[in-house]
Amino acid sequence: MSDVTTKPINSIESETPKGKKRNRASTLDFAFPPIWVMGVAVLLVVLMTVLSGWKIVNLEYERADVKAERKLLEHDLQTYHAIRQELPVLEKRHQDLTREVSDLLGKVQSERTVMDSLAIQKDAVLVELEKAKAEAREVQEASQANVVELREGCGQKTV
Repeated sequence: MSDVTTKPINSIESETPKGKKRNRASTLDFAFPPIWVMGVAVLLVVLMTVLSGWKIVNLEYERADVKAERKLLEHDLQTYHAIRQELPVLEKRHQDLTREVSDLLGKVQSERTVMDSLAIQKDAVLVELEKAKAEAREVQEASQANVVELREGCGQKTV
């Protein structure tokens, strides 16, 4: 047959230059993982790669959002400082306007009092006017009656 001797795969031996035999069997030679385990491992690697890519894309969107929010915050901060600078002037103006409103309310109240007293006086004058008109009518009727009596007493006809 041949000079080559066959040895079992599990016990691979190699000869060293000094003639000693050494066992070079690997653990993968004894227990290689099944194909489905490698498929799951490859699937996990692909899944993790897709997830990391998705995260990278989302990070760009998040970065743009953070930049926009930062810009809004800076604008709000500038507005805040402007308002803080105007605040003492506005508070003084508010106090002045409050004082002016109080003064005007006092004037309105005094004018209402005057108006109410004038309304009362007007009502009293109107009552007196009605009395005067009634008296004038009575006097006119009395004078008319006197004129008629005088004319009758003198023999003249009334017109």
